[in-house]
Amino acid sequence: MRKSLYIIGSVFLALAVGFVAGRLVSVNSGAEAIQRVVAMSWGDGSQGEQFKALYGAEVFLEPVGDRYSVQRRVWIGRGDDHWHTDVELGVVDNPKEAVTRWGHIEWSDAGLTIGPGDPEPYFMPRAEIERHR
Repeated sequence: MRKSLYIIGSVFLALAVGFVAGRLVSVNSGAEAIQRVVAMSWGDGSQGEQFKALYGAEVFLEPVGDRYSVQRRVWIGRGDDHWHTDVELGVVDNPKEAVTRWGHIEWSDAGLTIGPGDPEPYFMPRAEIERHR
């Protein structure tokens, strides 16, 4: 009986340690991911009310040595894991510079503008955004 309690207690302790370790890792990875975000904005599709907030423009950082590659991703829908191919907008020395250069996102009937950029803002035409249809 005593041996059974020892085994059950050991299993419970191992599960508890694993659960706590998993929570710490997931919280830290989420915090790390949010620190890489430069800007995020949702834009509407052109086909009516049912396509509100269909597209998501995300500008994020990818570490490259001691600098950062600033990437653009345009999501198609929410929760579908579909997006247009990522595009590098430029390379910066620090996150603050990335926000200054690409922290503004604007949606219009013509398309998506990210910038002011350097020397020009990044522009993705509406036809390219909606080409998945």
